Amino acid sequence: MEIKELQKKSDEIINKLDGKFECNHNVNNTFIHFIEELGEIASELNNPNIRGRDINKKELGKELADLLFFISRLANLNDIDLEESINEKIIELNKRHSMEL
Repeated sequence: MEIKELQKKSDEIINKLDGKFECNHNVNNTFIHFIEELGEIASELNNPNIRGRDINKKELGKELADLLFFISRLANLNDIDLEESINEKIIELNKRHSMEL
């Protein structure tokens, strides 16, 4: 899936869920939900350290996907083209660190 498609699909999914649950993922709510999902990732990554369990990679993948949805939503709410921003960041990092990526 292309990044632009992800941004479009993220809004589509979140808007449908907002309608179903009668809520609104505006910038503030989206950011709070983003932090919640980040905590779920941290919990999964911490399993070996405090719970003596292996990381459940399938569950971790789902949580990372949730995070991407909310990153995309935050970009959309602020009229940001993530693909363009990522490409600009790569150019900036290349210059800053004398790399060829």
